[in-house]
Amino acid sequence: MSKKRKEAAAAFGPIPEDALEFTNNPGDRNADDPLLHSLDKMTEKDVSGEKKSHSKPKKKANVVRNVILIISIAVFVGCAIWLVDNLIQKKKAADETEELRKAFSGALFAESGEIEEYDPGDGAIVRLHKARSAANVLCLSDRIAQNNNPISGANKDFESMRAALAGLSAQYPDLYGWITVQDTHIDHPVMQSSDNEWYLDHSYKGTYLVTGSIFADYRCSRTILRNYNTVMYGHNITTGDMFHDVTKFLDEDFFYNKKIYVYTMDGVYVYEPFAIFEARSDFNYFRTEFMNEDDFISFARQMRDSSKFVRDIDFKSTDRILTLSTCTNGAQTQRWCLQARLVQVIN
Repeated sequence: MSKKRKEAAAAFGPIPEDALEFTNNPGDRNADDPLLHSLDKMTEKDVSGEKKSHSKPKKKANVVRNVILIISIAVFVGCAIWLVDNLIQKKKAADETEELRKAFSGALFAESGEIEEYDPGDGAIVRLHKARSAANVLCLSDRIAQNNNPISGANKDFESMRAALAGLSAQYPDLYGWITVQDTHIDHPVMQSSDNEWYLDHSYKGTYLVTGSIFADYRCSRTILRNYNTVMYGHNITTGDMFHDVTKFLDEDFFYNKKIYVYTMDGVYVYEPFAIFEARSDFNYFRTEFMNEDDFISFARQMRDSSKFVRDIDFKSTDRILTLSTCTNGAQTQRWCLQARLVQVIN
């Protein structure tokens, strides 16, 4: 030992025995003090700052990310398939309706040789008006006052229309009639089944179709004059099909100047709108049964007073109304309700 080191050792004195014990067993010396005990246990690796392995947490994070990615891709593919299928279904619905529309209009005008001049948007009522002027067509209340006697004289155009409907009914027994509104895409067959569910997602052919069909409430009689309120339903298709154009009646000029035509085997029924409004689906605007005539009149007045536009009419027990119902494409609980009063019958 060098002279200086010897002098330093002599200055500090002899090394205590417990210090030697600490060197041999440092962990036990500070067992009662957690901080010092942890320091005693530190190794060279701890002091050098070498990091511990985190491979397991990293692996778990990667697995989670991969699962989320797979789910996202699956959702995207599912949505894409749904959108494509939806577009295909809408195209199919438009094609099928056009096919039936041609069959209806073709049979109706084949005898007169005027098929090329037929405008599906106007409907057969245009030619029926030419064959018999509106002045010669009695309104419903007048017909009832005369014991509901039919207008005398044969109407070749009406017979052609009825023959066309009869031909379609033979193929499609659920056919209730046909509905047309000028200057809209509403020019469709009306179906009716034993419930109000089937034609929500089935075509007039009875096959599954997401756009469904326009259909009459199953509680309504096929003889329209027996119904206080003939109710029809149809989806609000964003492409403009089915009952989408009910919303056109939210325009005041359109509301006051357009009529609705319903063709059945019994005749052509002409309706004049008197109410258009948004309603909750549980608001009973689609009532088909009434306790008595006064109950019906009260209901009709309530509907008139709910309208966005007011038509100055009052109702009588001899009146009959038509209700068209469709979704708003907003909240699921909301509906557009269009109601019209029967003003003419052509047969």
